[in-house]
Amino acid sequence: MFSLNRDAPVLVTGASGYIASWIIRYLLEEGFTVHGTVRQFADKQRIEPLQAIAEGAPGKLRLFEANLLRHGDYQAPMQGCQVVIHTASPFLAGRVRKPQRDVVDPILEGISNVLLSVEETPSVQRVVFTSSLATVFCDTKEVLDRPKGYFTEADWNIRADIDYHPFKFAKTVAERQAWKMAGAQDRWDLVVINPGLALGPALHRRQHSASIDFFLGFLRGRYRFGVPDLSFGFVDVRDLAMAHVLAATTPTASGRHILVNEVHHMQDIARILREAYPRKFFLPDQIWSGWVSYLLAPFLGISWAYLRENQRYHPAFDNSYSIEDLGVEYRPFEDTILEQAEQVLRDGMV
Repeated sequence: MFSLNRDAPVLVTGASGYIASWIIRYLLEEGFTVHGTVRQFADKQRIEPLQAIAEGAPGKLRLFEANLLRHGDYQAPMQGCQVVIHTASPFLAGRVRKPQRDVVDPILEGISNVLLSVEETPSVQRVVFTSSLATVFCDTKEVLDRPKGYFTEADWNIRADIDYHPFKFAKTVAERQAWKMAGAQDRWDLVVINPGLALGPALHRRQHSASIDFFLGFLRGRYRFGVPDLSFGFVDVRDLAMAHVLAATTPTASGRHILVNEVHHMQDIARILREAYPRKFFLPDQIWSGWVSYLLAPFLGISWAYLRENQRYHPAFDNSYSIEDLGVEYRPFEDTILEQAEQVLRDGMV
C-alpha cells in the first residue's frame, strides 16, 4: 500500500491554472515542498501570483519550465517526487479544423508524456490525474438510460467520437490511456478526479479557464436576453483542489471520483447574483423557449446538436465515493457563486 513521505516534494503540473494554484496553496499550507511546472518563465503575470502564494507559507515552492507536448520536459521537475498531481492540459486555441490533429493527439500526447516520465522516475509512487465528467457521459439526456437515474464512476462516455464532441472524446481516450499505463506496472498507482464545472474564486486575475469565462458571461451581460434550458453539475474550485490534495495524501485512495456538489440550472446562478446585486448587472430573467434557443445558441458558441441532447434534461450524480474514499467536504453552491462574484469585482474583472 502507498505510504506518504511528507518530506518528498510533490509535483503539480500546470501550476498557474485555476485548479492547480489552489492545490499548490493547500499543499504549501500543509508544509509540503511543491515542484510546479509552467509553460514559460517569461509570463510574469502567471509566475508572480504563484510566488505570492508561497510567501510566508510553511512549505516551499520551486517552479520549472516544461512543455506538456515535449517528451522529457517533466523528468527534471519530477526528480525525487513521490506524488505527481497532473492538472495540466495542452493549450488548444482557435478553430478546430482537424479534430484528430488539433484536439485528440495533443491531449493524448500530453498524458502519455507525463506518465512516460513517471515510468522513468523511480521515486514516484502515486499519480493523481485531473480528468473530467466528459469521460463519464457525453450528453445529459443519457441520464434517462441510467438504471438508478444518476451517473456514477462506473459510467464511461461511449458516445463521443472524433466528429461528435471531439474534446470529450479526447478526454476519454486520455483517461483510458492513463488507466492502461497504470495497469501495465505495479510501482505507482493512479487516482483519478472527474470534476463537474468548477466555479469559485480564482487566486489571480489572468486565468484562461472555460469555467471562469462561463461565470463572467453572467456579469458581463452575455446572457442578458435569457439563458438556454441547461443544467450542470457544479463543484467549488476549492473543494476540487482539496480533493486532489486528499487523493495525494490518503494512503487508501483509489479509483475514479466524481466531484460534483450540486446540480443547478443556469437560471439559478442568475437568481443568486440578482438577489445579491439588484440592478447592478444585466442578468437574465427568462429561459429561452425551444425555437428561440435554436436561434440564439450559435451566438454563444452552442451547437444545435448539443441543444438537442442536453436542453431540458436535468443530470444527476452520485458523489458518495468522493466523500467516503477521500473525505471531501462540499460547501454550499450559493457560497461558491457569491464568493466568486466578490473576487472578480475586487480584481476588476468586470
